[in-house]
Amino acid sequence: MSSKMHPINGLLGLIFPVNCTACGDESSWLCENCFKKLPLTRFDICVICHKATVENNLCSNCQKNLGLDGVVTLYGYDLEPIRSIIKLSKYSKQHDAVRFISENNRLEAWLRLPKGRWHLAPIPLHPKKLKKRGYNQAEIIAKALSQKDHPVVNILSRVKETKDQASLSHEKREANVTGCFEVKKNIPEDVIMIDDVITTGSTLKEASIALRNAGAKRIWAITLAHG
Repeated sequence: MSSKMHPINGLLGLIFPVNCTACGDESSWLCENCFKKLPLTRFDICVICHKATVENNLCSNCQKNLGLDGVVTLYGYDLEPIRSIIKLSKYSKQHDAVRFISENNRLEAWLRLPKGRWHLAPIPLHPKKLKKRGYNQAEIIAKALSQKDHPVVNILSRVKETKDQASLSHEKREANVTGCFEVKKNIPEDVIMIDDVITTGSTLKEASIALRNAGAKRIWAITLAHG
């Protein structure tokens, strides 16, 4: 975790102050004290089936099923401040909240990743949803996590309009996203997909299929939270 917290948004934070989503004090989306208290997810537990695993936040069965080499996921979605930040970003146009939590976990995320010539690929919204929302929270997360040698690349496109995964049962999520992604151009061999939450992994699985078919060799994912 970062030793020094990033300001909410510089001058913007002074003009439009916000309250900590944990204690309610006027500060940032999370005040420094509450931020330090949030427990980070252990990387030796599978975030899909919750079995003990050696590393990478995926057991061998879930790793094979999702087509991922590993996942970095930082917090449990059951943590109220994290759930509030993600919902504010997705549904209330407070996308600075998700940028804030991403910037303050950039170091932690990269410490959990293997070395590579990584490119960050945000999970895209369908054009209709993007037009309605005005931004893609996954792209905001990706830009906040990116580094000089690890740029953001918008290589995925969502060609099928899908229902909100959160509204569906686990059984219906995979069918909802089947065939919904295409790769827009030549891709790097080392790709990190970026999304806000991983629950069943259905969305990341479909995206990884498209990336593998297009030539990606190593595919990881970073999410802020897991269900």
